[in-house]
Amino acid sequence: MILAIGLIETLSVVSDVMVKIMKSLIEFGCGVNSKKSKFALLVALVVSVNAGVYAAEGVINKSETPNAVLVLSDSNTVRRTGFVIFSIRNSDFPSGTALDSKRLVDIQWSTTYYPDSINEIVSLCYQRVLSAPEDCREIRPNSVGLLSDFNGEYFNYISRVKIYHKVLGGKPPTSRPAGVDSVVIRYRY
Repeated sequence: MILAIGLIETLSVVSDVMVKIMKSLIEFGCGVNSKKSKFALLVALVVSVNAGVYAAEGVINKSETPNAVLVLSDSNTVRRTGFVIFSIRNSDFPSGTALDSKRLVDIQWSTTYYPDSINEIVSLCYQRVLSAPEDCREIRPNSVGLLSDFNGEYFNYISRVKIYHKVLGGKPPTSRPAGVDSVVIRYRY
């Protein structure tokens, strides 16, 4: 039992608090019987493994031009949407880490604008998995920023970041963006 406590103390990924909890669970189990002792050790190890320690950070860079917006006769009263979808792929992650658990840290963004349109509203949206609803934040057109609202959210190859440009007006038949939208996604794994 002393060897188990010594081993637990040497694990650098387990915080001091976790070590104290494990010690007290093991000591409690030793005084009652060996089945409870084994159970206490198992509980302590499971808790330490599930503590969610992330050893490294990664960065994914994506850039793309939003689509053109169709300008119709009602374009001065009805908003049309141009958008870009940044899909995450397994190849975006370092080799051998595709199946590792990942969490978002932040998303740095840079947006373009639609110069022929007016009253542009831009949103950055995060979608954890394809079947999940989008979680959106309003950002500014033709600017840069850093968004940490999704810090700690699940992140993997089935996640998506989207930027929507909702515009009024423009020169028929289409209103085109002036440049590209870009994101730098920082995550832990």
